Amino acid sequence: MKSPFKYQDLAKTSMLKKLFTKKRKEDALIEINNLLSTKPIKEIQSTDIINISDKYKTAITNEFSKDLLGFYEIYLHECLKDKILNIDEIEDLAHLKNLLGLSDNEVKEIHNKIAGELYKMNYDEVIKDGLISEAEKQFLKNIQKNVLLSDEIVDRISAESRMLYMQSQFNQITSDQKVSPAEWEQFNQIAKNLNAELSLNETAKEYLAKYQLFWFIENEALPIQEVNINLQKNEVCYFTIDCDWLENRTRTQKINYSGFSTRIRIMKGVYYNIGSIKPQRVTTEELTVIDNGKVYITSKRIIFMGSKKNITIKLDKILSLSPYTDGVGIEKDSGKPPILRVNHNADVLLRVLGRAINDY
Repeated sequence: MKSPFKYQDLAKTSMLKKLFTKKRKEDALIEINNLLSTKPIKEIQSTDIINISDKYKTAITNEFSKDLLGFYEIYLHECLKDKILNIDEIEDLAHLKNLLGLSDNEVKEIHNKIAGELYKMNYDEVIKDGLISEAEKQFLKNIQKNVLLSDEIVDRISAESRMLYMQSQFNQITSDQKVSPAEWEQFNQIAKNLNAELSLNETAKEYLAKYQLFWFIENEALPIQEVNINLQKNEVCYFTIDCDWLENRTRTQKINYSGFSTRIRIMKGVYYNIGSIKPQRVTTEELTVIDNGKVYITSKRIIFMGSKKNITIKLDKILSLSPYTDGVGIEKDSGKPPILRVNHNADVLLRVLGRAINDY
């Protein structure tokens, strides 16, 4: 196997520096690298490492333990490029471990990391179509055997990969905030194929149910609700919810005075004002709750049954809708544009109203 290590030149030093400075300890690592790059692993002896250690007067295995582990990792990477550890490579790795003074635990940890990454990369590639064939199962078993991974490591990697894959699939089908029956059926079929199950928390379940409802609102006939108010002939109710009816109202904040004026002194402390004084009102538009009650979305109208009065808006008079997190703004062809404010399901109200307008 070609060595993955590249020869490096030591930093050149002047004659004065050679006389008055110590050798750089870091150069010991360069010499070990060069040793690994120029000789086969099995031909390197422990005395070669000891000589370098003595030359730089440093306990290399103690002072540079992480760097030595890096040498082992580089060589292991190279051995695993073909997804198999043959006998020669296994012997080389064992010899390299002893040369660098690495412990069994250090080597095991780095092996599980590198070989595990290789296995995960191939496992992710296999499951990207949502199915593992018998041939692919055997392919993964061969990789596990060839790179010397335990069942425990493989089971953990596969479980994590399947969970992440199912999460990505869930994110994909909910990305447009609509989930069709076909999408949900396919999602569950993939979970069955991979023997995987995505555990949804309560919040995710609520969003899923809402996104399934959104798809239904856009694609199926709107369900008809029975209501205890009088409807017109051939008029049906699709949706009802408690709400506040809000409109912009003009409010006066303060009064300023403008115009020409002057004062004439009559006596000490007494003045007479002459001129014109014109009051100027300063007003603002404020969103104000006009009434509270219940709104009904029907096949012909928006009906608001309030505590003070009842209001109706024909669907063909609505020009546009403005979505808010807690309500829906309605732009009409005339009159003040109201906002229907609700405590929940503002998004459902928006979609039902939009569908009713579209179908009208």
